[in-house]
Amino acid sequence: MRDAKDIGISVIQILQEYPIPLPLPSREQLRPLYLAGDSHCLSAAWRTVQLREEARLLVPLLVTGLKVWHLREESRFYPKVAFQTAMESLPQDSQVIMLFGEIDCREGILVSVEKCRYEVCHVSHSVMCANKPWSRMLHLPEP
Repeated sequence: MRDAKDIGISVIQILQEYPIPLPLPSREQLRPLYLAGDSHCLSAAWRTVQLREEARLLVPLLVTGLKVWHLREESRFYPKVAFQTAMESLPQDSQVIMLFGEIDCREGILVSVEKCRYEVCHVSHSVMCANKPWSRMLHLPEP
């Protein structure tokens, strides 16, 4: 997508094809299952799913333009701060599905290696290392 007009058209098409059932259940009715990530988290948002025989509401936690590359320890780019703020805003003991990395695969890793900016092993190591501090913060097993 190139601009706000493209995004608006895409949102209209998605909503026509997959209308959101209204009214939405409240958080008291269904426990939220958060979808944290870039714009890709929006297509599944506000749907009801079954997780281990429990109905859950998919709640988006949008971090615009987030790439795994931004989460490297040395990174100071705004999506990293936005991601950190989003993670800190979660209620204690929340369950989160992470939906990011597609942009890295589509635009970053392959293009960078193709243009000889990085070696493949350096890129994959950096992406794995970027996930380690967040895995610890979220109490996840490290990659």
